[in-house]
Amino acid sequence: MIVLGTISCEKAMPSCACLVQKELEAVNAFAFDINAACSGFLYGLDLADKYIRNNPDMKILVIGAENLSARTNWQDRNTCVLFGDGAGACLVTGNDQGRGVLASQLYADGRLWELLHMDSAPSLNPDLCTQPSDGPFIKMVGKDVFRYAVRAMADAIIRPISVS
Repeated sequence: MIVLGTISCEKAMPSCACLVQKELEAVNAFAFDINAACSGFLYGLDLADKYIRNNPDMKILVIGAENLSARTNWQDRNTCVLFGDGAGACLVTGNDQGRGVLASQLYADGRLWELLHMDSAPSLNPDLCTQPSDGPFIKMVGKDVFRYAVRAMADAIIRPISVS
């Protein structure tokens, strides 16, 4: 399995993970992207852990890759200094030594979407355009994102977790 966390794939389809699969010639692997921005790699790692628990013989490539310089409005000083490009990967395999992911807590809050978002490319069909778009650039209300993130991280540390 190949799972790739990204919001900046060069193509809408096929998935970026399928392009990696092609390059690796991993014809027996199924492949898909996770569109979860900063959390994509962690979501992928958590998902890989679940697959490995059900099938310890699997080998799962988890990748996080972003090309955010292509999605940055360089005139917006609130975002252009914060977002960049990078990638990392890990291979998740089963083992019999009792190691691995001990526990995880994943969260999302769609109510806060306006604090950090990126529009898609505008539709070419004017009947389908629901709102004006400045293009597919990252938009952020930095102070509010920071305030929410600090509070959410503190809550996550304090909140008891159930060990898998």
